[in-house]
Amino acid sequence: MDGTFLGLIDPRLVEAAEAESADLPVVAAELVYESGAIVTPSAALAEVLDVFRSDDRATLAVVGAEDRNRIIGCIRTRDAFALAPSLLDAQRREDLGIGSWK
Repeated sequence: MDGTFLGLIDPRLVEAAEAESADLPVVAAELVYESGAIVTPSAALAEVLDVFRSDDRATLAVVGAEDRNRIIGCIRTRDAFALAPSLLDAQRREDLGIGSWK
């Protein structure tokens, strides 16, 4: 390997490969999501949600802004969609001058 980020392994594919046959040789590259759907730390939540809406993956790779071959984390669909309402509520409070609940 030359250090190029190829993508994330889909756990559902691993489970499917294991279920088919214990003797089945599986190459890790066959289980990898292509790296086309990635985000950087500067991506807005709306951008992340758009990626999840257009793709069926459960997890996206978060890669370095300068080096897209360096994975620095992951974000799960459920976490992104759970975060959206709280951010909207915080923005609404700020717009109304209410402040945050403490």
